[in-house]
Amino acid sequence: MRKGLVSTLFVFCFCPHLARADTPFPANCSVPVPDISGWETVQTSRVEFRISDYAVAYLGLDVEYAEYRNPDDPREFARVVSRHIPIIPARPAIKDRQLFRETATALYTQMVERNRLNELDEKTDPILFVRWRTKEDSRTGKDMKDGDVDIWFLRPSGECLTARNERVGVQFMTENVGNGKPRNVFVGVKYQVGDIYHILKVDRRDLVQLMGEGGK
Repeated sequence: MRKGLVSTLFVFCFCPHLARADTPFPANCSVPVPDISGWETVQTSRVEFRISDYAVAYLGLDVEYAEYRNPDDPREFARVVSRHIPIIPARPAIKDRQLFRETATALYTQMVERNRLNELDEKTDPILFVRWRTKEDSRTGKDMKDGDVDIWFLRPSGECLTARNERVGVQFMTENVGNGKPRNVFVGVKYQVGDIYHILKVDRRDLVQLMGEGGK
């Protein structure tokens, strides 16, 4: 069901502590977003992309929830994509992982990065909310889509777009940061519903500085 709903290239990592089922959505939606507080977290991932061997950009969270009722009832799911302040944590290159000092430095850096991301997780703003239902196919015994797919999407202007059965497009964006030389790197992710799109992007100045400091 999920693969048919959204085309995406994210690398998923299951991180239960990231889930925030009480994530609000702008109040100007003509149709209110469903209350998913108390729903079970199915899967959580970060909206991220790799810039170099030693740099990863983090832009937000992508969380899927489910509400389980009676076994014979249709199951209801929701997906919430939220943005936070983009960050590109510094990761030191370790030439010899047997060296205690280099390994200790790397572990400390990972801890600082994890703590910073956990802080940002508490300050996310939702940009996309998708709800759908599934039921068991009596012929195959597998889950199948049941009814419509409802979408709430934040326009760049801050207004709320509501749609039904639209495709949610996800596309990575690149820019040249080579200072006159061809050097394209990922800079952001574009979400699109119909003709409306919302872009999550890192600061180009940060990328230029990173590349100038030897990022590969």
